[in-house]
Amino acid sequence: MAQTTWESLDRHSDIESLEIDGTPTVYGNEEAVRRMFDNLLGNSLEHGESPVTVTVGSFDDGIYLEDNGPGIPEGNREQVFEQGFTTKEHNGGTGMGMASVRQIVLAHDWRIDISESETLGGVRFEITTRE
Repeated sequence: MAQTTWESLDRHSDIESLEIDGTPTVYGNEEAVRRMFDNLLGNSLEHGESPVTVTVGSFDDGIYLEDNGPGIPEGNREQVFEQGFTTKEHNGGTGMGMASVRQIVLAHDWRIDISESETLGGVRFEITTRE
């Protein structure tokens, strides 16, 4: 699903890449999970620096998505999930995408955490789908 969603996004060039690490798997509402990936992958493309690299993979308790972009400052990591929070107001940002991601995560009884990607240097979203 991550690959299909990536291919449907309006990318700026062919040098942007999505890497799938292993076989990340979640069980949830298909349309909701697709919207979640659409928002997360779209944000990586919008905020990343060319060439954008995104990796989706799994860890013991769920899946992760990380990129090589500028990351999210620690002080803003909870704010990004607030409805209306945006850093791209000049480009028509509504601040709804990440709020939608959190709603999808909570509706599935999952958890989402933000950190820095140790391998790519940008942001890392960890979605814990099982305890």
